[in-house]
Amino acid sequence: MAEPNDSQDSVDKATAFAVRLLSRREYARQELAQRLSRKGYGSETREAVLARLEELGYLDESRFVEHFVRSRIDRGSGPLKIRAELMQRGVDGALIDRGLAEADCDFSRLAASVRQRRFGEERPAALEEKARQARFLAQRGFAADHVRTALDVDPAELGLE
Repeated sequence: MAEPNDSQDSVDKATAFAVRLLSRREYARQELAQRLSRKGYGSETREAVLARLEELGYLDESRFVEHFVRSRIDRGSGPLKIRAELMQRGVDGALIDRGLAEADCDFSRLAASVRQRRFGEERPAALEEKARQARFLAQRGFAADHVRTALDVDPAELGLE
């Protein structure tokens, strides 16, 4: 695809495209840059558009992280999976740490809740079943200590009953 020139008209069209995307959901800066690139806009145009959108407050990486973390917690994802997905979107590690900390989520409790929804209230007694449930929670992105707590602690102690 031919690259549109970096004229003001091109910047305006790219900005309009980016605003349409942002009107549907939040984007990380790198994600939006990739979308603009796929649309054929050059690097100067992309940078001008991203700078303009950040200046206007339409593109805000910390707001994106906040929304993303909250949505993934609501889906029952653990912190390791959330971190990996954000890193894949090009978000800075310090911003991810801050977003996870500000989410104020007890991931052990969330893991126990996810386990209980999937497997029922009774905790696994057999080692094989315990391993199966542990794998399930690990795939959802929970750390080993969250998994251990979810499998070993009585749900009543976590306030789930």
